[in-house]
Amino acid sequence: MDDPELRNGNFFDVMMLEGMNHDSESYREELFGPVFNLFKVDSSKEALDLANKSDYGLASTIFTDDLEKAQAAAMRLRTGTVFVNDVVASGSEYPGGGIKGSGYGRECFSDGLLGTANRKTIIRKNAN
Repeated sequence: MDDPELRNGNFFDVMMLEGMNHDSESYREELFGPVFNLFKVDSSKEALDLANKSDYGLASTIFTDDLEKAQAAAMRLRTGTVFVNDVVASGSEYPGGGIKGSGYGRECFSDGLLGTANRKTIIRKNAN
């Protein structure tokens, strides 16, 4: 790091990691920052299988011109949110949240409001 204020902090420069195997620590950990793993695969099935092996599932992105194929892939991805031809972002106009080791349900939008509600279930049987 050239900036002395950032040298001793928790800062990642933009970084692409490639050539690792699926047992590498960077594959198994949930990285927050401008860091991503790049794996070369031979098919969309292999890409989906690789993505779904992760212990985490916050969000994912698919870039393609084939929107029908993107829809099918998005349904198979085990992440809380799938972006198609857009970068991962968050906003209050849609519910967000992860699955597996990446979250505890949804936040924002009506799903998020229900998550903060204290709802009660009462099961009643008529007396007879």
